Amino acid sequence: MELREKFKTLCEMFWTEKGYKKTSIKVLCDSAGVSIGTFYSLYPTKEDLFLETILHIQEQQMKEFYKRCYDTPTKGGFIEAIKWLFQKYNEHPLLFMEGSADFQAFVTKLPAETMEKIKIDSLSFFYGRLILQNFI
Repeated sequence: MELREKFKTLCEMFWTEKGYKKTSIKVLCDSAGVSIGTFYSLYPTKEDLFLETILHIQEQQMKEFYKRCYDTPTKGGFIEAIKWLFQKYNEHPLLFMEGSADFQAFVTKLPAETMEKIKIDSLSFFYGRLILQNFI
C-alpha cells in the first residue's frame, strides 16, 4: 500500500475511534511504522492529512450514493440512498459532526478558502444533475 494511502486509512480509523484532537502524528507514524520525519516529508501539517482524508471519504461516499441512485433509479431508491448516507454520518459522528468541539478544532485550523470549497462541494453534491433530473 502506498504510504499516503496508508496514512489516510490510519487517519480515518483513528479519527473515527478517537477524534481529531486525540489522533497525534506520533500515533499515526507508529501505526504506519515510519518516522515522524517521513510524515512531514508527505504532509506539511496534521491538518493536511486530515483534510485529504475527509475529502477522500466524501468522494467515496458521493460515488456510492450516486451508484445507489443509478442502480435503483426510483424515488424509493433515492430515499434508500439518502438513508444509507445518513447512516454513515451517524456511524461516524467524529468525522461529520460539524458542530462538535473536536471537528471545530480541526476546521478552525483550515484556511477560509479551503472551508468555502468544502462547503461548495458539499452543496453541489446535493444539487447534482442526477438528483435534479431524476428525483425532483
